[in-house]
Amino acid sequence: MRSNQVLVSLILLIFLSACSSSGSAPIRYYVLEPIDQEAINDSEISIQIVDLHIPQYLERFQMVTRAGRNELVFSDSHQWGENLRKNLLRVLSVNLSALLGTPEVSTPLTRSKRKADIKVKIFVERFDQTHNGLIMLNARYQIVESNTGASLPQTYAFSGEIVNQSARNYPSMVGNMGKLYNELSADIARHLVVHHLKAQERE
Repeated sequence: MRSNQVLVSLILLIFLSACSSSGSAPIRYYVLEPIDQEAINDSEISIQIVDLHIPQYLERFQMVTRAGRNELVFSDSHQWGENLRKNLLRVLSVNLSALLGTPEVSTPLTRSKRKADIKVKIFVERFDQTHNGLIMLNARYQIVESNTGASLPQTYAFSGEIVNQSARNYPSMVGNMGKLYNELSADIARHLVVHHLKAQERE
């Protein structure tokens, strides 16, 4: 009799466990994608994205939002579909290629056939959404002209924000993050054009 009770208890436990797992929310995965935009320049410039740094809290697959100034909340049911740093590198490469009208954009993940005319390194300092739906992107980037012998890079700062009208809507959040990252790409592209034109004037 006791063995039958143990068996029934085990079956009940397995059943409850199965019900619990089947009732959990499915994981949804997201990626940032390049956004179509008009080119600001058409040139044969060759660019190397030397590196792109992100904060450690963004190196997780779980998507992050802020519950307060210093509190981070990670979602188990909403995650990045790939390593975020690699995603950002890929999107920036495509954006710069489109904005500058050149296929010669290399990254740590891809190589170019030509030696780079200009190199850029990006430092993302913040890229997340606050509890009230404000998405913020703060970054710095350094540009150095490879062919001029200049050893000191020029450093620029970018700060952008956009309100996600539905703070709990993750697809909307990702879409707005893409728009902000597109603005950073355009800011970098404009300064790359300026550096390239100055380098041509000095030749």
